[in-house]
Amino acid sequence: MFLTPFNLRNEFRNLQHDFGEDILYIKINDSIKCSCFNEFYKVGDPDCLKCLGTGFNITIEKTKVINYNSMKNTVQHSKVGEIYSPIYTLYFDHTKNPEIKDRICLSEFSENQINIKAVCEITGTNAEKGSLGRNEFYTVQAKTRPELLTQTQNFFNNLSSDNKELIIKGNEVSC
Repeated sequence: MFLTPFNLRNEFRNLQHDFGEDILYIKINDSIKCSCFNEFYKVGDPDCLKCLGTGFNITIEKTKVINYNSMKNTVQHSKVGEIYSPIYTLYFDHTKNPEIKDRICLSEFSENQINIKAVCEITGTNAEKGSLGRNEFYTVQAKTRPELLTQTQNFFNNLSSDNKELIIKGNEVSC
């Protein structure tokens, strides 16, 4: 009787295929500054539609993740009152290498239209390692940023139809 080796990456891919949902992953490349970057204050223009206010080059990619909403109705107190602030736990493929401050857009896709339902910012990542010590997948915690929703939707509305089509097909687009 032989034991068959367990391949966690393959199992994760199968789960991702069966239960995953498509999102937009916005990777911030902090080695390339946007033209709106203010050297004195070290920030970007919050209204910039090239970098979404990050001050750096961004790359957008449609990818499939497993979404586990860990704290469905988290309530936080602020000076004004209570606000709804869900925190998501997402599972990414081992090839993505998500980083803190990258953004995730929970989205709906149609033929040549991208509708953003929520914008989240990554607040924590953890590389899940297998028995051989290699990264098998990433666990990511992300907090919703409702104040970024309108700006992000405007960004995608103003994106060229060629770039929208590339993103919807799953290609990476650099802005």
